[in-house]
Parts: sequence; structure tokens; C-alpha cells
Amino acid sequence: MIGLFNYAEDYLRGNSMYSPVSRFLNLTLSVAITSFVFRKVYFDYSLLDIIDYKGMCLFFVNGNFAVPLILFTILHYGIDFLAGSVFSLATLHFTSKWIDRINSFKIKKRDFSIFKVINRNPVIPVPAKFDKGVILKYYEPLKNSIPQEEWEKAKKVFEKKKKEISRNFRLALKGMVTLTVFLISVPYLGLLLYFITMGLLLTSLGFFIYTFVILEVTPVLLRKLDSEIAKQVSA
Repeated sequence: MIGLFNYAEDYLRGNSMYSPVSRFLNLTLSVAITSFVFRKVYFDYSLLDIIDYKGMCLFFVNGNFAVPLILFTILHYGIDFLAGSVFSLATLHFTSKWIDRINSFKIKKRDFSIFKVINRNPVIPVPAKFDKGVILKYYEPLKNSIPQEEWEKAKKVFEKKKKEISRNFRLALKGMVTLTVFLISVPYLGLLLYFITMGLLLTSLGFFIYTFVILEVTPVLLRKLDSEIAKQVSA
């Protein structure tokens, strides 16, 4: 259990083994799918004995390795391409909708009426009166207090997280394909475990899309808020 917490801490600090593990898992899933397709399309093979050096040499010299290698390449990159296409289309659809809503957003006078409720709060008296003037007065100093280097660093973190989310989505989708293969090839998997796992994977796909869209539209939202507040300052 302590090792698990250490692993989580390393991941949060950016020193995780997650990336190599995910690549290994991605490769393993592709091998499992390739093995299933090969058995269905060609024949039920058996692995060569590790001490059968002659058999191994003939496997490569006679070109027998070509068929599984080509099949693996097609499936490995083909599924990844399809998963990436699904992810791009889904995120583009939701991102476009959110950006349209953000671009149509405008700050109006009535939006500042909420501060009247805060100022009249009888339960917790506020130390100062909040109004449009106070917000606009302190917004510019607050914005300028954040160094440009911090904004650039935040952009890099956003881009890194977006790439990681995209990889996770493709891996989860490939896991769904592999799980379906296992349902056919592994008799004791069972429908209950299959549907539970598929439900979890589907939930993770939705979570990845939602998180990616949030990261994608956040800079647009910040720019829009900055623009709208700037208009209120100059008004």
C-alpha cells in the first residue's frame, strides 16, 4: 500500500513510470488483438521453444515473420488512427459549441448586481463594499501581477496534459476492442465482468473528452473575460 502511495506521489510530481507502463500496455493490447485475428484468419499457431534456435532462424529466414508483423502493424496503427479520429471529432464538436457560447458572452450591468446581495449579507458582514468599481479597479493589478513566464509555463502544462489525455483515450478505446476479443477467446471472462469493465471504460472515455475540452476552452474563456472587463474599464 505504501508503494502505491509513493507511485501516486511520483505521478503528481511528474516523475511517474506511467508513460512507459502505458506504452507497454498499448503494445500488449495490440499483440493480443493481432494474435486473435491471426488465429481466426490463418491458423492456430504455437510459440516456438526458446531453445529451438533452428526453428527461430527458419521463422525469420523463410519470411514467416512477415505476415504477423504486417498484421500487427496494420492493427496497431490502424486502431490508434481510428481512436484518434474519434477523439478529434468528439472534442472538436464539443469545443466548437463551447467556444461559440463563450464568444457570444457579454458582461452587462445586471451581471454586477450579485455584489449587492453580498454587501447586504446579514450573516457574514463583508469587510468592504464590493461593486463594479472595486472589481474593475483591482482586476488590472491582479492580472499584471502574474509574470508572463507563468502564463507560458501554464500553456506548456496544458499542452502536455492534452497530449496525455489523447493517449489515454486511444488506449482506453483499444482496451475496449481487446476486451471484446477476450470475451470471445477467454471462456471464463463472463458477461458480468465484461459489461462492468466496458462501462468503466466508456465512463473514462467521456471523462477524457470532457477534461480535454475544459483545457481547450480555458484560454479562450480567459481572453474573453479579459476583453469584456477591459470594455467595462473603458466604458
